[in-house]
Amino acid sequence: MKKVVLVVKDNNCASNDPCALCGKRTDPSCGPELFLEGTWSLVCHECGEKHAPGLVRLLDLARNAEEYYLAQWGTH
Repeated sequence: MKKVVLVVKDNNCASNDPCALCGKRTDPSCGPELFLEGTWSLVCHECGEKHAPGLVRLLDLARNAEEYYLAQWGTH
């Protein structure tokens, strides 16, 4: 079985494309997202947890930091 390698890329197009691994629809979002390495194929949160839990934690931290910043100091 080939190892699944995921990467974080800045997604500039909010779409709910199917996950490249399981086919489940992804949550539409712009900003950092998980993709299959070497592609622009989105990977859902659940598959990310299975194959790259550290990257999922980093994305969660980044989103929480952005939410905190916006709550404290307003828009970007």
